[in-house]
Amino acid sequence: MSVITTNLSEWEAIEIVFKSKRDLRFNLMTLVIIGISASIFVVPAIKMYMNHEVTTGLLLMVVLGLLVTVGCGWICLNIRYTLRERQLTVKAGFIKFDIPYDEIHKLAKTKQYLSGFRVLSSFDGIDVIHKQGEVKISPANKQLFIEELLKRCTNLKLENL
Repeated sequence: MSVITTNLSEWEAIEIVFKSKRDLRFNLMTLVIIGISASIFVVPAIKMYMNHEVTTGLLLMVVLGLLVTVGCGWICLNIRYTLRERQLTVKAGFIKFDIPYDEIHKLAKTKQYLSGFRVLSSFDGIDVIHKQGEVKISPANKQLFIEELLKRCTNLKLENL
């Protein structure tokens, strides 16, 4: 967790950034996803190279493979939850989702890890239920995250936490 303080004209905004908790199963799944995405492009590229078929297509395949692999890795390994002045920001790589505090209704222990919109890297997760749906997250310091969110969401209900 890190705290970022920014002085603005008449008020002070404090952002608290929580890293995602990681467990072995999700780390292994991440490695498998990155391995599969890399092999989809690398194996045909190696075959083409071995057959001396170095073409623009081969170069395009290698570049595309690198982009997909780096993109998957960035999304899986760079998960953050930021408590801002007016909203919770959930970010994974280039994917970013803002949830205004007044739209968050309930936090619940998540039971479904492989369905719904999820930005987590642990089986010890939380469902953030809000006006437009729900998002599954897994802050490393779950208790502190809940305490800080309760300060910002006055009507927040907790279920099985």
